[in-house]
Amino acid sequence: METRRVVERGALAALAKLDRLLPPRLRAQLTALRAATVSLVSPTEVVSADCLIQLAQACDNHQRATFAYNSQDGRYSERRVEPHRLVATARRWYLVAYDLERNEWRTFRVDRVSALKVSGHTFVPRPLADPARMVAEGITTAPYAHRAVVLMKAAPEDVARLVDPYVGVVAGEGDHTKLELGFDDFDWVAGYLIGLGLDFEVVEPADLRKHISALGDRLRRVHRPPR
Repeated sequence: METRRVVERGALAALAKLDRLLPPRLRAQLTALRAATVSLVSPTEVVSADCLIQLAQACDNHQRATFAYNSQDGRYSERRVEPHRLVATARRWYLVAYDLERNEWRTFRVDRVSALKVSGHTFVPRPLADPARMVAEGITTAPYAHRAVVLMKAAPEDVARLVDPYVGVVAGEGDHTKLELGFDDFDWVAGYLIGLGLDFEVVEPADLRKHISALGDRLRRVHRPPR
C-alpha cells in the first residue's frame, strides 16, 4: 500500500531505490511505469495508482485499451486506443495514445479516465517522434485564445531554464531560440516576455507586436526627463 502512495505522489525518481525491496510482481509494475513515462516536471495532482500502472503496462506491452472519458467541456465518450506514453507535467498525468475511432493521435488527462480496461489485444506501435512535445503544445497553446511565436536572442538551454515547460515550448531556431506559448491577455504575455530579461522579437501575432510597441512608447513617455 505504501508503494502505491509513492506512485500516486508522482515520485518516480524514488522508485529505483525501492526495487530491491519489492516482490517480483510489484517490481514489474514499477519497471513498466518508469519505462512508459516521459516527465516534463513531477505532477502534484493525485491520480489512481491502479490506473497509472494499467496504462503503463499497456504502453509497455503494446496492448489496446478502452475507457470512459470526460472532456474539458463535460462531454462523456467511450474511447478505444493504442496507448503510447504517459507524460507527467507540473500538475497532471497525460496519456498519449492513438485514438482508433478518430484515427489520430490524442492526449488524455488521466484524472478524467474511468472504467479502464486493457483488452490484451496487442498492436504494432505507430511512430511518434516526441510525445512530451505533443502534450506540451497541447497545454501551452491549445487552451488559449491566442498563440505567440517569439524568437529569443539566447541559447535554447538558457531560455528553457527561464520558461517552465507547461508555460511555453522551446526549440532551437538557427542562431536564436523559438518560444511558442498561448495567452488570453496581451498585457500578461507582454509582461511575461519582458520579465524574462532577454532580447526578443515577436514573429506572430502582429497584434502582439503592436501592443508591445505601444507599451514601449508609453513607458518612454513616463520616463522622459522634464525639459
